Amino acid sequence: MKDKFPTETDTLGSRIKFIRKTLGIKQEEFAKSLGFSSNSFSEYETGKVNPGFDCLLKLVTLYNASLEFLFFGNGEPFKASKWVELDDIISEEDFGHYTPDVKELFWYIRNSRWALSDCINHFREFLYRNREGVDLEIKKEQTKKQEGKGKK
Repeated sequence: MKDKFPTETDTLGSRIKFIRKTLGIKQEEFAKSLGFSSNSFSEYETGKVNPGFDCLLKLVTLYNASLEFLFFGNGEPFKASKWVELDDIISEEDFGHYTPDVKELFWYIRNSRWALSDCINHFREFLYRNREGVDLEIKKEQTKKQEGKGKK
């Protein structure tokens, strides 16, 4: 399967660069999301320095890169993933009228080019700022549903 990728994916550094370019991310942004400076990351991509396992693990975790592709150049560059529809995991029962906002936030997390930890921090800030209101709205929605069930 390696023959379907350009010959410039013959080294670990070139495969990392291939993944970055496939994702359409600038080197500086990509390096930052993995916790590296642009200069040190450039050395990884050119093959001057081999990245440590921590870098490879972040590539796999944050960008769904395939270790088989990174190490050996075999298989697909990205792992197949189970895609979960947001409607299947986020319901009005859980979030009340905030449901559209929560879905939008998780859509952003799923599609973000930044590290997942940045997205989680934004979510924590949202919950911290809105916790009281969220709790109150959820209780109101649950009360309405209970009252609706009792009338039937």
